[in-house]
Amino acid sequence: MQLATLTSEAAANQAAQGLAAKGLPARLVAVPGQQAWRLLLGPATTEAQQGELRDRAVAEGFADAYLVRS
Repeated sequence: MQLATLTSEAAANQAAQGLAAKGLPARLVAVPGQQAWRLLLGPATTEAQQGELRDRAVAEGFADAYLVRS
């Protein structure tokens, strides 16, 4: 699930660490050819897990979170 794309590496790290501290499986992926990082949650393999992650992301202020497949 993608939560945001950030152009500040420091902000991206801070967001990922904050979510991880709350027990959310957050990680960053660099955007090739750009100075940007995607903030992701997961993995979530079932629809129930995806729904739970989405609800938690929204509760943390990421109302635009959406499912991505890797």
